Amino acid sequence: MLPQVDSGRDTPASTPSGFGYTTDMTTERQAIAQDIRAAFACAESTSSVAPGTTHGEPERTFEVAYAEQPKELATNFLVASASTAGDLPPKSERWLWRSLLLAALQAKWDLYYDDKHPQGKAVHRLLWAAVYHLRPEPIDVLNEHWDYEDAQGFRERLTPAQRIPISRFLALILQSPVFANKPMADMACQAIHWCWSDDPDSSQAAKSHHTALRSFSRPTHESSHFEERIAAIELAFADTPYPKGPLMTSGWEEPAEYELAFRGTDWRRLTPQLINHNFTAFCFMTPDAFRYFIPAVLCHLLGPGSMVDSKFHLVDSLVDASSYREEHRQRVHTFSPEERWAIVNFLHFELMCYPHADPQMRDEYEQAMDIWEFS
Repeated sequence: MLPQVDSGRDTPASTPSGFGYTTDMTTERQAIAQDIRAAFACAESTSSVAPGTTHGEPERTFEVAYAEQPKELATNFLVASASTAGDLPPKSERWLWRSLLLAALQAKWDLYYDDKHPQGKAVHRLLWAAVYHLRPEPIDVLNEHWDYEDAQGFRERLTPAQRIPISRFLALILQSPVFANKPMADMACQAIHWCWSDDPDSSQAAKSHHTALRSFSRPTHESSHFEERIAAIELAFADTPYPKGPLMTSGWEEPAEYELAFRGTDWRRLTPQLINHNFTAFCFMTPDAFRYFIPAVLCHLLGPGSMVDSKFHLVDSLVDASSYREEHRQRVHTFSPEERWAIVNFLHFELMCYPHADPQMRDEYEQAMDIWEFS
């Protein structure tokens, strides 16, 4: 029999030194850790061998493989195994998640975005693995395949008492100041919203976060010059119809996540945070979706800023030689004359912001403006 985990590696005092663990967890994190230990007490110790394989030989359990890891690599072993946890026997699966969640709670969260700290990347991998693998596949959520065997399958194999501390762990990530306005908070929200809706307070936190990302109220710009340009874009796209059908041209995991992020939303209400965390979505949008959502990008670029590369989408994709150039030029025709003129004015203003632009850049902008205005 293996020793109980609490007397071994998953206690703060015995975790690998220097990995990025803290012995000073917050009261909330301590409470959730205690609930996880209690709820998963049945997974504390297991036999050293599992039932025989088809060849009649004993199969070593995951717990034994973990125990054989060098202490400094033990947590990395948990992280690497999270993606295939569903292939383990149920008791081993619960043991892995018990250990991974406790390790995540003991990690120094403030190192998550600290690339300069020696343990920053390790903490990043640990917390990312814990949250990411508790989130169902977006494509399955989009297609309403509720029989999938990822996070939802794991949830179905747990008791209600085991599900609740997982929901609370995700809510703690969601509400932590460390992850405020960061993609990690969005991912924790998705995990609760799509799957771990077992704790009412956690579900309410996820609902509030989801709604807040889609409840932008634009402040008046401090510069009247910029304010006039933003208002002109809003006026030009005021009657742009919401697209019919799918928003993305592809249905695999990444576009499916973008579909879920933008589906059913008013472009005027999208926060800069939501657009920035899904900035690649504009590479996958259908022509109608691109037409509907691009004004949000233009307004944010003139206001709080945006990670979306407007030059790539409005200039480069039209003038650079590529297999997609004609397709993108055709996309221009979905815009109304008023909308196209708003984009021309935006590009003209953007070019003015680069007074020392080289002749090639100026030529590219001029070509793009001609396409938007006359094609």
